[in-house]
Amino acid sequence: MNSLHIEGDRLLRFADGELNQRDAQRVRVHLESCWECRAELDQIHRTVGECVSYRKALRDVLPPPPAPWMNIHVRFADLDRTIERPSLMARLAAAFSAPTRWVPAAAAAAALVFFFYTNSELPTVSAAELLQKAVVAEQSRPEQPRRYQIRTRGRRLTDPTVIRNLETLAVNAHYSWDAPLSARSYQRWHNQLASKSDEVTTSADYYQIRTSTEASILTEASLRLRSADYAPVESSLLFRNHDRIEITELPEAENPVAITPSAPVRPAEPVLETPVSQATPADELRVFAALRKLGADLGDPIEIARSGDTIVVTALAVDAGRRQRLEQEVGSLSHVNLQFTDLPPAAAPSAASIAPRATATPFFETQLNQFFGGRVALDRFTDQALELSDAALARAHALRRLSEHFPPQVVASLAPADRQLLQELSVAHASALANSVKTLDQVASPVLSSLNAAPVSATTSDPSPDGLLQSARQVEQLLAGLLTGAATNVTPANIPSQLRSALSQLTNSADIYLASPPQ
Repeated sequence: MNSLHIEGDRLLRFADGELNQRDAQRVRVHLESCWECRAELDQIHRTVGECVSYRKALRDVLPPPPAPWMNIHVRFADLDRTIERPSLMARLAAAFSAPTRWVPAAAAAAALVFFFYTNSELPTVSAAELLQKAVVAEQSRPEQPRRYQIRTRGRRLTDPTVIRNLETLAVNAHYSWDAPLSARSYQRWHNQLASKSDEVTTSADYYQIRTSTEASILTEASLRLRSADYAPVESSLLFRNHDRIEITELPEAENPVAITPSAPVRPAEPVLETPVSQATPADELRVFAALRKLGADLGDPIEIARSGDTIVVTALAVDAGRRQRLEQEVGSLSHVNLQFTDLPPAAAPSAASIAPRATATPFFETQLNQFFGGRVALDRFTDQALELSDAALARAHALRRLSEHFPPQVVASLAPADRQLLQELSVAHASALANSVKTLDQVASPVLSSLNAAPVSATTSDPSPDGLLQSARQVEQLLAGLLTGAATNVTPANIPSQLRSALSQLTNSADIYLASPPQ
């Protein structure tokens, strides 16, 4: 939970107080360290507040509806039969362009909007229809180079070809990577899905299409279209392995202004410039070491990017105390540009939003209660087990992050002392991961035995950072499925055996990694 973003539907249910106590608590823990989800939750609160204020304002100023009241459904049915349907406000203006006998035209239109929003449904448009219009508009525009930003797990790029793993994910999902921000790519992926669920939302300036499916490794995608010309401006792709790709259109670069001198320009005398030293991987490594010293390398919203002569360290939504320590330990390092971005904190849930505590999956609830002798002891075990799993997952993410910033070719360029520092950081995370998962295995083993979990046979271990992360995710999902009833892709009867096997595999992988850490 600490490392994965919260799905929009789940975040909305949290804001409405619809989650059970266990899931609500896990969401709150995640929000403490995820600025993106906090910002999205804050946006939900603002949107709901604006809707409530809007409806209240209408009720306060509109006169009571006159009688007789026209049948608006017939009128809107006539409007919907037009070939090119204009916007809602344009249709309302056309419908009431002639004066009425009982109220001014403006008041009639406003009263109709209020009645329409509160007593009926907005005319819906399908995702397929929107995509077809967007594709037609796209084909009619002259082709020209487009600039867009790609973001994944804190890294921002403007050239998608440099990240081959993103391209592989998209291609395997049958999503064209030649034009990732286009209506054609989205439509081709959308049309080939055997089953899907579409959601279309509209605003004054944009259409938003969101598609969810279980028939693809790309489980959720969204596309924002500009309502004026159906041009795609933003897209988001969420894959089954929880990797997310966000693509945003960038504005066109301004044309340089030519300056014509009014008089001959005297050649400047040569100036000897001092070469600017470039930021090195060793400088970047010292940033990681400083964050480790502060305990800010496990879930803190801090992004690191090396570019030319600067290492940009961006800390998001940190408190004043953390900010001061970062300035002392990180801001003083060579070649570091430390930046802070403030975001509004998430609103604290009210007491009324706290739902009853989650229970174990019904398949094992009776057995687990009997084993622990009551709900109190079972809750205590659940808290301990999930905390150990979260700790292991955080360490696995930290190892993968180090491997992404310091691949083998970069490690080979480091001085011996720097390689030793990188190894110490990696071993510290791997040791903590191994301790967490071994403790979890010890406390869970008697419980799994009571549920008749099958003995563990020899499993294939993957000690790479990616393998450790995948195994840690599997342990977390199976544990949550057993203790909180969370959905998994494993048959309930097989969860105990699968969990025992996953714990063994993660333990073996961590031990192998520690036996031969990166040199």
